[in-house]
Amino acid sequence: MQCSICTATNALIDKHGKERIPRGWKRFQGQCYCDKCWKKNYHQRSLVLAITKPLDISWEELKPLLESAWNQTTQLSNSIITKLALLEPIRTSEMTKMPKAPSPYLYPWAREQFPDLDLQSANSLIQTVQRTYNRHRLEVFWRRSRSLPQYRYPVPAPFPSTSTKLEWLSDSDKVPIVTVRLGGKRIRLQLTAKHQKNFKNAIEQIINGEAKLCEGSIYRKVSHGSHRSSVVTRAPGGGQRAQSQVFIKLTAWFPIPSSSGPVKRRHLHIQTGDEFFLMASLSGTQKWRLHAEHVRRWIATYTQRLGRLSDDQGYERLQTARQRLPINEYRAKLAAKHHRRIATFLKQTCAEVLTYAQRNGCKKILWEREKSGFFHSFPWYEFESLIEQRSQDLGISFERSSQDVLPAEV
Repeated sequence: MQCSICTATNALIDKHGKERIPRGWKRFQGQCYCDKCWKKNYHQRSLVLAITKPLDISWEELKPLLESAWNQTTQLSNSIITKLALLEPIRTSEMTKMPKAPSPYLYPWAREQFPDLDLQSANSLIQTVQRTYNRHRLEVFWRRSRSLPQYRYPVPAPFPSTSTKLEWLSDSDKVPIVTVRLGGKRIRLQLTAKHQKNFKNAIEQIINGEAKLCEGSIYRKVSHGSHRSSVVTRAPGGGQRAQSQVFIKLTAWFPIPSSSGPVKRRHLHIQTGDEFFLMASLSGTQKWRLHAEHVRRWIATYTQRLGRLSDDQGYERLQTARQRLPINEYRAKLAAKHHRRIATFLKQTCAEVLTYAQRNGCKKILWEREKSGFFHSFPWYEFESLIEQRSQDLGISFERSSQDVLPAEV
């Protein structure tokens, strides 16, 4: 087997004597890509769409199916973690290095214990949980610095691309419709029709086959004052009713657009610091800074409020779970509001940075985060991932750099 772009070859043979695609290689639109060529031509992106209504059944019929799927995915995820942990050897003084991770074949056991869960969803969940488990094995069983991963209800219910179909409601009405397998039957769900041009272009690429759909999942998220149909839940012990909106997350590989117009030669170098939020320089010149003092005030106020709520639930005030509910519910609303604020700030700042880079014809964004003490706490990984994803949509490469010297223009 040979890559359609470069000269890379592969000679892996499975147990049946047929050629097998190695990990990282892809087959798409009749061509074969090695891992390097695939990442040069395609980038991964996730689309999150809210479910407006089911088309084949009513909301009253859909809600029990969702709750049953979330219950089973949560139980299966924790059961897989426990089963893998029981297979781990006990560390002794004679061990000089950590043994290999256990890799049992859990699919028959999962089908026996959870017969109502869809076959492909169970297989996808097993692989996801095993990857999470292997990522934390060193800290859990060797360094003893953390506990086993735990999953709380509701764990998103996954569904593979083979059983998923995305289409428009009609040729004239561009409303996305997704068909998924849930509770042993196929259900069509109408999704929100966002008006952003890039969002609809991404859906159009999946429908036309230009993008490779990987996997999807159904999950819920607490909504405050949403006008759309939602699932009403209540905390155990007599808590307040909370409305949760149901979302679908679709992950796909999208083609990286080729650059058009004049040749892009500039680099946008972005740094974080202790005295400012961001400092950007365009090929070593035209430096500008972003301080975002209002966000710093948000974070400080939020941290102080959390500390005061913790003081109100000190050891001297022994309360029952029912007496702690009002403070816990207020803390949850406070956290949700803060996270929405930060999420909006991340999207706005990302759009401003990329608009500046696109207007100045930048071909690469060099990201450097050696100092980040301006904010007490900040979702840096989420911010970097957002800029990386959006820059790839625009055909601008993203590179994490620790060098202080900006490379010269080529």
